[in-house]
Amino acid sequence: MRSPAAIPSTWSSEFWEAARAHRFVIPRCNRTGRYFFPPERCTPGTDSTDWSYVECRGTGTVTTFTVVHRPLSADFETPYVLGVVTGDEGWTYLTNIVGCPPEAISIGMQVRVVFHDIEGASLPMFTPVEPQGV
Repeated sequence: MRSPAAIPSTWSSEFWEAARAHRFVIPRCNRTGRYFFPPERCTPGTDSTDWSYVECRGTGTVTTFTVVHRPLSADFETPYVLGVVTGDEGWTYLTNIVGCPPEAISIGMQVRVVFHDIEGASLPMFTPVEPQGV
């Protein structure tokens, strides 16, 4: 799969640095303990700028997903699966689900992070914990 380049922002640069090292980190509010993504200046729903990145296990459950057949950009090969993963620590992350045919993916499936290396970046994606119809 070709992928467009990731462009780090002021708040996401540490996320992308960790991904290049194949570490999965998510921002967490130091005041509320709430995880959030994408990284922003303030924790969503608060005025708190007191947050930090926390290294996570990178395991979770598929909450919802869709199979994309018509991409917004020619940089993506179709079909691909875009899903929401809820992490074991309580975070949610919008991601590609890879490593199995789209028809093998199901809500409730256990997944783990894998990193797709492209020029200058590494993209966190998720794959089934157990092999699925590959």
